[in-house]
Amino acid sequence: MDDLTDLLNIKTNYELWMSEDAILSNIETQLCNVALLICNNSPIQMLWHLNGLLQHGATREEAQFAQDLALAVARQFNAKTGDITKIEDLKG
Repeated sequence: MDDLTDLLNIKTNYELWMSEDAILSNIETQLCNVALLICNNSPIQMLWHLNGLLQHGATREEAQFAQDLALAVARQFNAKTGDITKIEDLKG
C-alpha cells in the first residue's frame, strides 16, 4: 500500500469504528488508540492516549496488555515504534 492508502484506511477505521461510542467503550477506544499509535511509531501521541486510558478507568494491567500486544505486532512486522514509555514508568 502507498502512504495515501494507509492514511485513508486509518482515517476510515477511526471515523467508522473507533469514534462511534455505540461500538466501543471509552476504554476499548483508548486501548485501540494506544496499540495503533505504538505500531504507527507515534510514542508521544501514544502517551497521551495511555494517560487517557487510565483516566477512563482502565487498569494498569489492561494498559500493559495493550502495550505488550502492540509491541509484539510491531516486532512481527518489523515496524518502528520509537521510544515507548512503559506502564511501570508512569507516575500514579
